[in-house]
Amino acid sequence: FKNFMVNLDGDTGVTELHDHNYFNFNVLDYKYNPSAKCPSWITFLEETFPDDPESIKCAQQWCGYVMTSDVSFQKFMILIGKSRGGKGVFTEILRAIVGTENTIAPALSKVTEDSVIHGMSSKSLCIIPDAHSVQYTNRASVLSALKAYTGNDPVTFKVMYKGARTIDYMPPRIMMIAN
Repeated sequence: FKNFMVNLDGDTGVTELHDHNYFNFNVLDYKYNPSAKCPSWITFLEETFPDDPESIKCAQQWCGYVMTSDVSFQKFMILIGKSRGGKGVFTEILRAIVGTENTIAPALSKVTEDSVIHGMSSKSLCIIPDAHSVQYTNRASVLSALKAYTGNDPVTFKVMYKGARTIDYMPPRIMMIAN
């Protein structure tokens, strides 16, 4: 956040002043306010998932997961629904929460390309919009890549003019959107 870092290592968040000794790829463009309320968000969830408290809980858990740098749960989210069903609003809210500069939105068929992998390596959130079928010849490599990304496996990719780079795990939480 602009005004603090929030340490989530306990049951409650503890604010800490920014420290140049703490390396972090992402800083949000708004201030942390632990007493903030958001009735519009609750209304959106209730209208999107009427009489479905489990889906509301899942959506809120995912938002919490996306706000942290923790990838230990090895999860990704797939939003499937009809057009104009709230998927776009949900993803735009997530992009605003983590900061648009901290998101990437590649096509599903491109997640194996070095330039996309390099871009993903420094982001908090990867939203794969309009995730539809990948050509048969690419399916195995796309599936293998998604398993590696969400399974916290080391990932190697080429960086233009710099050679190969290996990261211990892929940092962004991954969401796919489909009709």
